[in-house]
Amino acid sequence: MHTHNEDFMQTYPTGVAAKATGTPLATLQRYLQRSHITLQPCDVPSRGCGENRGYSLRRLIQIALTTELTRLGIAPSRAGKAAFEFSDKGSTGRPVGELYPLGQTLLIGLHDGKSKVICVPPDKSISDVLSNDSAAFICDCGYVVAKVLSNLSKS
Repeated sequence: MHTHNEDFMQTYPTGVAAKATGTPLATLQRYLQRSHITLQPCDVPSRGCGENRGYSLRRLIQIALTTELTRLGIAPSRAGKAAFEFSDKGSTGRPVGELYPLGQTLLIGLHDGKSKVICVPPDKSISDVLSNDSAAFICDCGYVVAKVLSNLSKS
């Protein structure tokens, strides 16, 4: 993945988004209706005149992470917020919506309801990196991103 200029970011229609993320259409619509997923400037909203909604790669990744977390038993509202931490917030060494270049990129849900994206270097363990934090859930962002990109390449 590469850093994208939001004005020129490619978008995908709803059907492609559902297939790429492994999210049933009805579930995707529910995420949007209940604001678990909200479109951002890099997405294209439906204008109601037959124009399709367009989902950016960031949104596809957020949807896929949300779906993965709900499969793990996390409520969709918390899952969507946690996924946003990866898809739309960067950090030192990690551009917005991208994996860390070295090591494993994990989305961590903390017991206080907050979420964060961490890098586990190849020579460390998850427990080394988490230090005093205890996780309510851990999701491998690399696995989810690879799944979305693979599904997109098939469509």
